[in-house]
Amino acid sequence: MNSGKFVIGVLGTSAIQKDLKAMESAKQVNGMSIEVKQFNSAAEISDCHILYVASSERGNIDKIISKTKSQQVLIVTGNPGLAKKGAAINFVEAEGKIKFELNQKNAEARGLKGAGSLASLAILV
Repeated sequence: MNSGKFVIGVLGTSAIQKDLKAMESAKQVNGMSIEVKQFNSAAEISDCHILYVASSERGNIDKIISKTKSQQVLIVTGNPGLAKKGAAINFVEAEGKIKFELNQKNAEARGLKGAGSLASLAILV
């Protein structure tokens, strides 16, 4: 992975891509510039730190998990049930607010640390 950039991948078409692109030139993560990569299929996924899976790709979650299984990538979705199928973070609407589910087991299986500190804010799956 390019050590000089913090790479956020977006798989599929999502409105979030516009917001991420706006952050790309304005923000940094631990001193690294942000790079947003667009992937149109699971086969195209390459190294990234975070992978956001758009709703259009929810049916491909098994392929996505298989393609990234050896990578330390945080998989983020906004699709009901995907935290149980391999995503680490899944955004949901609950009580009229946007909240997130956290599957610590999925995060830890990829060698990601810090999931414990998120647990107090999350809906645990």
